Amino acid sequence: MAFFGLPRAAGLSGLAGDPGLWLTLATAALLAAAFWNAAPHPARQCSACRRDALRCIAVAVASPVIALNLAVTTTDPPVLALILLALTMAAPPVVGEPGRGAPAWRAR
Repeated sequence: MAFFGLPRAAGLSGLAGDPGLWLTLATAALLAAAFWNAAPHPARQCSACRRDALRCIAVAVASPVIALNLAVTTTDPPVLALILLALTMAAPPVVGEPGRGAPAWRAR
């Protein structure tokens, strides 16, 4: 979690040096990866799937569990997003579900 304080330690001031900004961006990116991995769709390039993933990210970041922690700049949201991403990658595929093969950790 000290990684998010490196921009300020490197001398950046203002918004670019704010650890809260980097915590929020990392949380949103990890949630995007988790929701994208969990979405059951055959072609991962469809616009409806992207819209659904963005909607899920917006709801998750606006939920009180994440929003309060992002507002007071705690390091909990990226950890929660990493846990969610790990759970979606470890989940076994649902039999008969189109577009889901092996879990991502077994794909290669």
